[in-house]
Amino acid sequence: MLAQTSMPLPSPKDKIFAPGIIFTNIAIGLNKRGHDVTVMAASDSKVKTKLLDYKIPSSYSLNLMDASDRTYRSAQHQMYLTSEAIKEFKVGEYDLLHLDEFRVAPYFSEFVDGSVTCTYHGIPAKDHDLKFDLDILRQKKFYDKINFIAVADKQRELGSEYFKFAGRVHHGVDTLKFKFSKRGGDRLAFVGRLVEGKNPDIAIEIAKNSNYSIDLYGDYDEENEYYKSKIEPQIGEDVGVKGHIHFLKMSNVYQNAKALLFPITWDEAFGLVVIEAMACGTPVIAFDRGAMKELIVDGVTGFVVKEGDIKAMIEAVKNIDKIDRQKCREHVEKNFSLEKMVSGYEDVFKNIINKSK
Repeated sequence: MLAQTSMPLPSPKDKIFAPGIIFTNIAIGLNKRGHDVTVMAASDSKVKTKLLDYKIPSSYSLNLMDASDRTYRSAQHQMYLTSEAIKEFKVGEYDLLHLDEFRVAPYFSEFVDGSVTCTYHGIPAKDHDLKFDLDILRQKKFYDKINFIAVADKQRELGSEYFKFAGRVHHGVDTLKFKFSKRGGDRLAFVGRLVEGKNPDIAIEIAKNSNYSIDLYGDYDEENEYYKSKIEPQIGEDVGVKGHIHFLKMSNVYQNAKALLFPITWDEAFGLVVIEAMACGTPVIAFDRGAMKELIVDGVTGFVVKEGDIKAMIEAVKNIDKIDRQKCREHVEKNFSLEKMVSGYEDVFKNIINKSK
């Protein structure tokens, strides 16, 4: 299994790197089930499986200040480790090669025979992962070389023209780390990068018009124009900007929230924070984009309202006490556990291996 090299595994304390969290849980989960798993990742990684790193560190560990340098080194590190992973796969006794990065790997796919899969974490749209002509050309040229695994049905629907999907496996959350709270708190929460598209400014507007205070958790750039004009002027007693919180401490954030607001206006591939919140008993109110209807049971574990309908979201906040927090927890335990996710990958991998034989 080849990880992305931009970050070590697991994620560093000052970053939340969802693909790394998912990748690590899949590798460890398969290993616990008796599968012989070899992980190829950055040399500053620490995973409880066999690890091959070829002395290539994560580009994150280099602390490069210049953005162009970070982009260059990240691509170079990924290419180097991908070439080593392909070589290892060809000479070793492996049934399947699983990748976690979709931009570099296709260029190496013609040099290997056998079962090659890749989890796709992104948004297959022209304003996201298919932004440039080369992105579309690459996906069409190597369409039949890699079996992609979608993380949501909506993602598979939107991207099937450019990604050959062999299956869909929803993400899972560790319910031992994200513990249930029956009570919740008195303030609303927003969790995610403070950027346009995720729309923390809309979350603030909804909170204010619902007579609730709100706290924003996530990375942000103080010099970004969106943050400076839409978020910073509203900071005060009723609007808190808490910044990045370590992944393992997020459980406390969700447990102490009245509800999680998720007013996205793009087709989010999944939304890991949604199932994390529900695992802690916290209902989620979201705009109907991306995978939201796959994750949230409207009226049971939260509310999914029409995109951009501020009034409907305000009304949902006012009705949030009608949601049974225990049902939020049970929904995650039944549909989004680590065990269910690992079983999903196990089934997809077995099907692909059997077909290749």
